Amino acid sequence: MSAESLKEKMRDFAAGKVGSVNVTGADLAGSPEDENREPTKGTVETPVPEEAKNDVFTDSNVTSELHQGMMPSFLEETIDITDEDRDAFLQALITGGRYERTFSLFGGKLKGVFRCRSIGESDGIIAWLTHCVNSKKLDARIEYLTTMRNAILAAQVKSLRGMINEDFPELPGPYAPTRSEDGKTLIEPGWLSAANAWGERPEALVTALHNELQRFEKRYWAMVMDAGNQNFWNPAASI
Repeated sequence: MSAESLKEKMRDFAAGKVGSVNVTGADLAGSPEDENREPTKGTVETPVPEEAKNDVFTDSNVTSELHQGMMPSFLEETIDITDEDRDAFLQALITGGRYERTFSLFGGKLKGVFRCRSIGESDGIIAWLTHCVNSKKLDARIEYLTTMRNAILAAQVKSLRGMINEDFPELPGPYAPTRSEDGKTLIEPGWLSAANAWGERPEALVTALHNELQRFEKRYWAMVMDAGNQNFWNPAASI
């Protein structure tokens, strides 16, 4: 509908010709000739931006040798982003909630939900890993990578259904290690036990979840970093 038609509706309301005005998304979207772009429909293949290919923890001050090649790992140059991906991303932005997506593993025998990390969680994981490296708690690269993997799974796996039926609450604080009031005692992060619990689970399960989480991260960061090149908002269909 053109802007003039929308104005006519409002004139009729002001003149008392109608008792109410029903404005739809199509009214606000304008006519096709007014639009300079086509609305996004279906799955779109978009390049993974350079920023999204970087490890999300590369800016931390953890030893680069230990840190190299963890996650997210971007093996492809492009990623498919669906309407459902975009809708979930927008809903998270509008509501202030976390971006969440479902996934399926082992031929559908295990299903679950991933969520994005909060800034506090990411900073807290970095702070704890930095402490562990500096204090020699993590001397080997494999120990470092395993600790990071378990922490990320603890932060981002929301639920599992099927072979396993569990819900995983958001990580408890404090996210970063703290000191007692006298400064003599180190207080470990509140989420550490949740992360350590992943170390007790079968390696096949943990590896499969971590690989799937990398794909989740790729979609998420492609939408974050490359939002300007994607049409997230289709007024006619979204209002």
